[in-house]
Amino acid sequence: VNPDKGDCEIYWNREVVEEVEDPNTQISIEEVNADGDDYEIGETFAKRIEMKDFGRRGILNIRQNLQGRIMDLEKANLYNKYKEKVGQLFSGEVHQPWSKEVIILDEDGNELKLPKAEQIPGEHFKKGDSVKAIIKSVEMKNTTPVITLSRVTLTSSLQNFSKPRCLRSTTDSSPSKRLYASRDRGQRWPWSPMTTELTRSEPA
Repeated sequence: VNPDKGDCEIYWNREVVEEVEDPNTQISIEEVNADGDDYEIGETFAKRIEMKDFGRRGILNIRQNLQGRIMDLEKANLYNKYKEKVGQLFSGEVHQPWSKEVIILDEDGNELKLPKAEQIPGEHFKKGDSVKAIIKSVEMKNTTPVITLSRVTLTSSLQNFSKPRCLRSTTDSSPSKRLYASRDRGQRWPWSPMTTELTRSEPA
């Protein structure tokens, strides 16, 4: 296959043998050298096959098989792509809101599912809405990847992040004095999840 021009050529490769046991993979040395060629036993004889030799029914079968192989590769690539992103944040567009689940499309038009159980109670979606969720799981069912999203997990993560945290002031080493930073009160303390130390230089 020439991907630049779109040309396709088919060759039938058979092994040159002295006695043919499988005519699909072997050809006798007498037959291959009948036209004056000089092949030896063990070499490969390649014969070009024209598309018209297959006939209309054969061409349709080849097309169907090729499309099936391409779809299998696309499904495998999709599975591997999202398998590595489980637990990460996803943003997509609502394609079809149903009663039991919502179908969401990514930037490539792939379908992801947001089940009713993974939605926040009282939420309602319309086609075209932008939705953020966590990639909960990726499974292969009947050779088809099923990617499940969760809004409940996303909400839980945000709630855990917004809880008041006990931070130790860098201006006072006394363990009895604590500073509390809460997003609910609108305070914006520079806090890192890797440490409990405040990074503010001015007195609290």
